[in-house]
Amino acid sequence: MRKFHLYFAIIALASLLVGEAITPNSPIFWLAGTDTAVQVIRGIMIGMLGVQLVTTPPRPTVLRAITLVAAAFALAYGVYAFGAAKSPILDAIVFIHAGLALAITALELQPKTHLTLVSDAK
Repeated sequence: MRKFHLYFAIIALASLLVGEAITPNSPIFWLAGTDTAVQVIRGIMIGMLGVQLVTTPPRPTVLRAITLVAAAFALAYGVYAFGAAKSPILDAIVFIHAGLALAITALELQPKTHLTLVSDAK
């Protein structure tokens, strides 16, 4: 369950990437963008998500910082495109999901770090 979001985001992005490349005029892909720039961004997102799958926690700080920046851009673009209706709906939803999956892995806790509530002091 821990890597479900990563796998699902890769599957969603890859299906849009391959589907748009093979059959761009198919009715199912009318709700996805056909721009070359969007295709490149989908490929980059798949690569970023793939890196998260092959590396094991705790990930290096530089990788986590790059991942967090990519997640912020994906989330910002997805929310903007969804709210302003500037991009087809499938792209906005998939970018929001990919951004959330990247943010979850970028904000992971270190193995020895535990979140604790305020304890009762005696």
